[in-house]
Amino acid sequence: MRSLEHKVPPPVVGAVIALLMWGLSKLGAPLPLGDVPRYAATAVLVAIGLGFDVLGLLAFRAKRTTVNPLRPEKASALVDGGVYRITRNPMYV
Repeated sequence: MRSLEHKVPPPVVGAVIALLMWGLSKLGAPLPLGDVPRYAATAVLVAIGLGFDVLGLLAFRAKRTTVNPLRPEKASALVDGGVYRITRNPMYV
């Protein structure tokens, strides 16, 4: 399938989505919360996301396989344990 030949790396997808979220946030009214609760909620969400990412990378390392989605031929194992029991792709969380 030729459509699968043009692959976009996950960091690029994340950066584009982050820019879109930032742009959309400028269109609406801010939440009626103070700065401290908003920053605390942001910190918690970022920590959860980074935690999923790190746990996913550690699961790949434990199975001794590649984390590069652009080179599936280099995969040597299917990772289905750890954080992969919770989500199919924690690196996108």
